[in-house]
Amino acid sequence: MYKILGVAVSFTMLTACPPIEKACDTSDTAVCDTGDAPCDSADTAECDTGDVEEQYTGAMSLGVDTNNPSYPTLTDGSAHAALAYGCDAETDSYWYLFFTVGWSSGAQLAIYQTGASNGWNEDYHDVPASGQYGYDANGWWDSLFLSLPIVTTPGEVVFNDTAAGAAGRTLFQCNDARINTLSWYLTVNDSAATSSVCTTFGEDPAFFAAGGEYQTVNGGTTSCDNVWN
Repeated sequence: MYKILGVAVSFTMLTACPPIEKACDTSDTAVCDTGDAPCDSADTAECDTGDVEEQYTGAMSLGVDTNNPSYPTLTDGSAHAALAYGCDAETDSYWYLFFTVGWSSGAQLAIYQTGASNGWNEDYHDVPASGQYGYDANGWWDSLFLSLPIVTTPGEVVFNDTAAGAAGRTLFQCNDARINTLSWYLTVNDSAATSSVCTTFGEDPAFFAAGGEYQTVNGGTTSCDNVWN
């Protein structure tokens, strides 16, 4: 997904500014200046400040903020849930959809079967930027989507690897009994890939916390206390 920061122009009628008798300015938008007779070079500074859509300059975070000028919505206009996942029995695959405030450069998802003795674990699957759910051109939000077809033997499992072009596959079967034993640890990288945020959810989110079993398994170097609410 290529994202280019720039000034986006919305085509809003502005009628409050009186026309000024000057030559038409090529930087004026035709739609904005409809009704101005003639066009004037002062419009850009005096009238058109509302036309420029504000760029998001804050830090990236997980979530959907309906107070922002732009956020992801469903077809009925309501806000998307920031975190959604499930298993599709028709396609025999797991799916994960995440939204961020600000742009992301991708994420990693660890899946552990914390609710079963000697459970199966998958650490990590890349979660790429979503072409299907899109992003805001001015940086206000981004989306990440992962689909993992289900396989039946450990040798068929593939960790999703965006850089290597490896399409992920999971061993976790599609039923509530299995889903209810799973816990997830999501790490999302910002657009510059210089910082990240994390969250945990599922059967035992504390498994991934500082001092939790995940740290023990992974040498004590990684943890996340940000339990999703």
